[in-house]
Amino acid sequence: MIEMGESLVGAYLRYVKNCDMVLYNERTEAQGEIDVIGVRAGDVPEVWLCEVATHIAGLGYGADFGQMTNKIANKLERAAAFARKLFPDHVTHVEFWAPNVPVGKTTAWFTEHVDSSLANGVEVTFVINSEYTQRLQQLVDLAAKDTRTPSEPAYRLLQILTHTRGGKLSF
Repeated sequence: MIEMGESLVGAYLRYVKNCDMVLYNERTEAQGEIDVIGVRAGDVPEVWLCEVATHIAGLGYGADFGQMTNKIANKLERAAAFARKLFPDHVTHVEFWAPNVPVGKTTAWFTEHVDSSLANGVEVTFVINSEYTQRLQQLVDLAAKDTRTPSEPAYRLLQILTHTRGGKLSF
């Protein structure tokens, strides 16, 4: 089953990033799965490997900070290894999406992880808080102009919400 947050990320990849293919919950050899994968062909092929943590009350990974950061780091490394093996000729984007991340110790660790990942040749992006909201707003803006029937349930919901008559919805 596709979780609603995963559907939002998949819709972003398909409609904003123009991915030709979007896959959900793809199993890896390393006893795990990647929540959302987007692939775009072209002169410079690209692949997005996205871990999605749609925990509205925070991240909710593990009992303590170390357990949480280890789990996130492992997920991101599995995604990077998957890309190296299956998409060696693609520009690779490894992303971690979460709408509500506490600012402070966690976001500082995210910044450190981005730097250490770049040093190891992996581009990692944490799509959190305001960046998550900005990307979601891009999707809402597209849905407001689009009347085609999409394959992603979250995008369809955004279309319905932005095409209602009788007044503006406010969130």
